Amino acid sequence: MFLLFGCQPSKDVESTQLNQPSNLQVEGGLLSWDVVPNASKYHVFIDEVGVYVDEPFLLFDEEGNYNVYVIAISESYIDSIPSEVFSFSIEYSENVIFVIEIDENNKLISWNSVNNASHYLIYINGSTYTSHTNQLAYHEFGPALLSIRIQAIYPVGQSNISEEVYVEHLLQDEITLLYQYSKHSTQNIKILNRSFTQIILFDSQLQRLDNNDVLMVNNEIEIKSDYVLSLEQDKVVFYLYSDNQKYKIQVTINNKTEPYLISSSMVYTEGNHDIMFQFELFGGIIKQISGNQLDEKDYLIEDNLLTITQNYIQNKFESDDQASFTYALEDEHIVMGFLMIYESNN
Repeated sequence: MFLLFGCQPSKDVESTQLNQPSNLQVEGGLLSWDVVPNASKYHVFIDEVGVYVDEPFLLFDEEGNYNVYVIAISESYIDSIPSEVFSFSIEYSENVIFVIEIDENNKLISWNSVNNASHYLIYINGSTYTSHTNQLAYHEFGPALLSIRIQAIYPVGQSNISEEVYVEHLLQDEITLLYQYSKHSTQNIKILNRSFTQIILFDSQLQRLDNNDVLMVNNEIEIKSDYVLSLEQDKVVFYLYSDNQKYKIQVTINNKTEPYLISSSMVYTEGNHDIMFQFELFGGIIKQISGNQLDEKDYLIEDNLLTITQNYIQNKFESDDQASFTYALEDEHIVMGFLMIYESNN
């Protein structure tokens, strides 16, 4: 699963070890365990092959015998000791072709009836629901991109698990994030100024992005350079879902060889965190940044990243709903540009 992210912790926190994961159990094909307080993710070892998940569950949709243990992880704590090894088997009595239909007006999931099935398990975003009919209402679910899969259960045995179907349920209005990228660039594209959880990424054809094409670093996303350029398109579009929000990520491809700004020059924020801008410098430098009453303490330049501090933004928003800046990039030439930070309530 692609599920597929600071304050400096005190020494006391750093020396604290996370609790051991416990209560591993499987229902149908869903392996779950109790939430470990303060864990940011879990390292699940399946027959000694490790995968990372952000939530305390993992769906197994292939037959086999499995030996699994889990380690809880956090950047601010010592990793937990491994859970007890949990052994289980997944075996299908019958392979079923499920046809899933979504009635968005009535908030109803339906699928074809399966002969001899006593009931069905419906897997939605890591939770398991039981239905004795071939329907399930989802109007009481909270806002989210719902990932839905179906499994038939017989008096003895169970079917395979259906393919995944997605439903946009009560999401907030789509937000567009604009980027540009040169065919001569090699750095990954950072999706900045948002803290993402429970990430799902799709390409423009609404096909799930492979985990190998995306990196998660400190709750931020990096889309790999070689993947973007391999698409050989003038404009690359991704759709990102996180919690109850949908983002359209639009990357315009160019042929620049001089330093340029990768991330959008216009950012909207509530003013509750630092704002970062990503540049491609091609060996040059960020020579200068200037703004109204902007002092050296108000920003940080680290290689190709410019950070405007939260304190400066908050102070600006006390008297205005925006902050503007100019920047100069230098290699063999000087490249000038502007940045805007706007106050937003969402």
